[in-house]
Order: sequence, then C-alpha cells, then structure tokens
Amino acid sequence: MDLTGRCSVASWSPTPQALRTTNEEVRPQTLPATPQVKDRDMVRASMIRDRILTSEEHQSATPQRLAQELGVSESTLQRLFKATYGMSVMTFQRTERLNAARALLMEGRLTVGEAGYRAGYSSLSNFSSAFQRTFGYPPSACLRR
Repeated sequence: MDLTGRCSVASWSPTPQALRTTNEEVRPQTLPATPQVKDRDMVRASMIRDRILTSEEHQSATPQRLAQELGVSESTLQRLFKATYGMSVMTFQRTERLNAARALLMEGRLTVGEAGYRAGYSSLSNFSSAFQRTFGYPPSACLRR
C-alpha cells in the first residue's frame, strides 16, 4: 500500500502458491487419450465375448487360445477387449463365472463349495475371497436371501 491507502501494483508480489494456482488455471486440462476402437475390432471383441458366454469350453480358455482362434496376437486381443469392454479377457471370464455361481447360490440348489467348484475354483477360500471382492459380501449370504 502506498501513503494514500491504495495498493500499488509494483509492491505486490505473488506467493508461490498463487503462482501455481494461476498457472494451473491457465494451462488447459488434458484428458487421457481414449483408444478409438474400429468397427471390425469391436466385432472381433464381441465374437470373443460371445464365445466365452455361450460355450462351456471357452469359459476357461486362455487368452492365447482365444487369440489364435481369431487370428490375432494375444496383446492385440487384450487391447481390443479392454478398449471395448473396459476389462481384460481373464477378468471378464472370472466375473462371468462368479455371476453364474451367484445365480446358482441364489436358486438355493447348491452349497457354497459346489458353486465354487462349478465356477472353476479348486479352493473354497479362493472362491470366497474372489466372490467377496467382486460382490462385496460372502457367498454364504446368497444362501440366506
């Protein structure tokens, strides 16, 4: 401030915090690039998804095998599938098997161990952990519903 009570521009010096805020406001915010998925690539990813959903044999197929069937590399398959569905092939397979196990448990026809075995788990504790992580509650809660 000068003697008249007004702020002088020459005497003002911004703090480092003020500079950082000012610079961040001026700098344009960039969003992460989202991969563009071509129509034929979406068709390929859709074919894999359909095979996983409709075939008992493909529910536990490895990404290498699925990629071979489509005639693409495994990395291309994973990239296309993730860009189209937001998750890897293995995550999709695991989620679908856990959804099927949850449906069987809610019907009340199977025990937790049987549902876990049908979902492809040889260990009950691994099945329970994966189920809890996916749905937020243990598989035994389905039996009580």
